[in-house]
Amino acid sequence: MLVTARPSDLSQIKSNLLGTTFTVPEFDPTSAPAVTPRGIFVDLDTLTTPAITLTKLRLAAFGSKLSVEHEEAIARLISRFTLQANGEQRGRYAVAMPCGTGKTLALVCWCATLVRSRLPYSVLICASKVDELVAIRRQLKEVGVADDEVGLVHSLGYDRADPTDLRRPTDDNDQRRILLVTHARVKGGGLDASVIRFRGKRRSVVVWDESLIVSAAQSVELASLLPAVDWLLKRDALTGTENEDRARLRDYLERAVAIIEAEQRRLAKSTKPKPRTIHMPLMHEDGRTAFKAALPNIVTVEPIRTFLDMASEPLRLLGVRQGHGGVIRYDLAVPTDLDNVVILDASTPIRTLVDADRTIKADDWFPGRTIKTYGDVTIRWWKRAGGREAMEREFAKPRDQRTVSREIVKAVKSIPTNEAVLVFTHKPHKRQPDIGATLRADLKAAGIDVDAVLPDGFPRFSWATFGRETATSEWVRCRHVFLVGAMYRSDLDLGAALVGQRDDLTAAVSGTEIREAQHSEIAHSVLQAVNRAACRTTLDGKAAPTTAHLILYDREPLDLVASVMPGLRIEDWETETGQEGMKTEAVKLAIVAYLSALPEGADSVTLVALKKVITADLEVNLSNKSWQVARDRACVEAGWQVEGRRLVRN
Repeated sequence: MLVTARPSDLSQIKSNLLGTTFTVPEFDPTSAPAVTPRGIFVDLDTLTTPAITLTKLRLAAFGSKLSVEHEEAIARLISRFTLQANGEQRGRYAVAMPCGTGKTLALVCWCATLVRSRLPYSVLICASKVDELVAIRRQLKEVGVADDEVGLVHSLGYDRADPTDLRRPTDDNDQRRILLVTHARVKGGGLDASVIRFRGKRRSVVVWDESLIVSAAQSVELASLLPAVDWLLKRDALTGTENEDRARLRDYLERAVAIIEAEQRRLAKSTKPKPRTIHMPLMHEDGRTAFKAALPNIVTVEPIRTFLDMASEPLRLLGVRQGHGGVIRYDLAVPTDLDNVVILDASTPIRTLVDADRTIKADDWFPGRTIKTYGDVTIRWWKRAGGREAMEREFAKPRDQRTVSREIVKAVKSIPTNEAVLVFTHKPHKRQPDIGATLRADLKAAGIDVDAVLPDGFPRFSWATFGRETATSEWVRCRHVFLVGAMYRSDLDLGAALVGQRDDLTAAVSGTEIREAQHSEIAHSVLQAVNRAACRTTLDGKAAPTTAHLILYDREPLDLVASVMPGLRIEDWETETGQEGMKTEAVKLAIVAYLSALPEGADSVTLVALKKVITADLEVNLSNKSWQVARDRACVEAGWQVEGRRLVRN
């Protein structure tokens, strides 16, 4: 018998969620669902109670032991599905349950109970990848949901000769009670509007797995766009071209740049300029296609291609610290009629872009609750630049100079050979080193068997790239994680994203907000990546032991991660080069402060005098090479340059 939870307990949960009292009727499984005068089905016992019980049974079968607070979190999540499906609450609600606490399983069990209940509700489930949807489809099948109740929409490959292949897309999806689609298909407009409906009616509830980012922002930096246009105009002036489309393109770009430069002048006149929209010259779709085809096929003009994709819509200039700003726009990528959504997102409390969206409400029971503790989880942090460019420069060096590889080799050798390791790296770019492949080769050269297979038949090493750190449990057996760098987004990209999330092209965006968004996006990536590993497993409210090694310059993202992983330990990753790097950074900051404090008219300083002052103040000893690195970085930041044996203002 599945119905084991006490109705009075669920009644209290529902009362807390709604802010009103609620009486649960006795449940007779043979009777039709009761209907209130408002047309709402009174089905708490019919749907919610059995779904909770089934979820607990399934978690127990997987070896999970639930704490009291974890049990209540499961009950509240399932109650949320029911409340929104039957219309008692509407809106977009984010549920911040930790990774690995059974959010997806609870959804599967609720859907299975829904099908059995004969209640007239339907569900749209959105996840980031087809593989995740297929996994949900498999779990639904395991708990007895018939194939004809479940629809799957995608355009990727599947085994056409195998009618039982769970990757096979379905048709007649508007007749299927449960529909599975990817985020990209919903955002990209590739989903027939009728599919979102079930038998002619809007689906009762949408469940969105991971963060709901409603906007799709575009941006192009002026520091790359304007030189690209200038290069193209000068090139054609020197070499000439008889291409009519190219001539029309030059004329269009000249007029567009004039509009941009006029807006730059307007913004420069005021200390607090008011943002406004600007409009480029009229360009039809056929014209844009012809203009893009007329461009030479070289990297130099890629900013122009991006700009042409944006130029038919209202634009805005946004000033940021990097590259002096650029042109931005956005679309609302998620249809506004998807307005009854349960968002399953552990990152909600720390993600600034989610908070910027006023259409999303946090289910305020979850933040601050200790549903899961992380006392046996450690992040070892190496403070050094970890962005894509920094890591590509590092892995472009000869092997004997790759300090990151050397430190990872040392760390891996300290791990027992029967314990699995997960490695995240940046995706390879054209004409740049493949960081993952290079690190594999370095580990192998150091005598580490990167192809080793553990007794359970799984490989000892698993490899992934940033962007794959969400919504999968395939690496849960890995007790060790290496994050070889971190995902940094440009200031302009984040500024555009904030504007889009606020659904206001002229919204004010400060440098502080952009920096906070930068930290929160890194924190989101780190949180999700670490939770792909063993700590995803939850036993009696505790995460399984896991150690992560992380290369990251800023501390702030780690503090954000710790705020949603109670008990997490953050330690220094003791490296041979780490201490020298920290000294270099301290010297750089001291040089910047010294140069900034010089009075007007003091436009030069000798290198000898500078080094004497800085080293005396800090009481540090640096190698000559590290001193030069600190000095050169400080010059870039402070606007000075080296001339002979002196530093002079630019």
